[in-house]
Amino acid sequence: GDFPSENKSRWEDAERSSRRKLQEKAKHASEACTDLQRRLAELDAERESEAAMRRERLEEEKQLLSEAKERAMVELQTEFRKQQQEIQARVDAERKRCGRLRGQQMRKTDDLTREVTDVRASIERVRDNYRSGQARTPDLPALPAPHSATPR
Repeated sequence: GDFPSENKSRWEDAERSSRRKLQEKAKHASEACTDLQRRLAELDAERESEAAMRRERLEEEKQLLSEAKERAMVELQTEFRKQQQEIQARVDAERKRCGRLRGQQMRKTDDLTREVTDVRASIERVRDNYRSGQARTPDLPALPAPHSATPR
């Protein structure tokens, strides 16, 4: 046989075999790369999905907190108005009571003022009668005892 052509043939077979193995390795590497890229894309999608869910939950929690704060404010305002009304009712009742007492005191003062005026008038009549020399006392109303107020 022809040694150089046999060598050449073996060399070409070895080269084809090496190329096939290299192509196979490249194909496996390409498939592995594709699988890794797909897996990375899946992980990215999962991460984005989880982040979106976290944002959504956070927004829901913010909304719930906002609603709870609003309810608390409404309750506080309602309680405040209720207490304000109760205080106003007590103030009104106290004003009414004080008004009644003031009216009673004013009537009593008027009664006492009239009584003082009547007593002074009676004293003046007695003085006038005494000065004019009349021996008899005119018909005068009975004088109240000192320091006692007659109810009217």
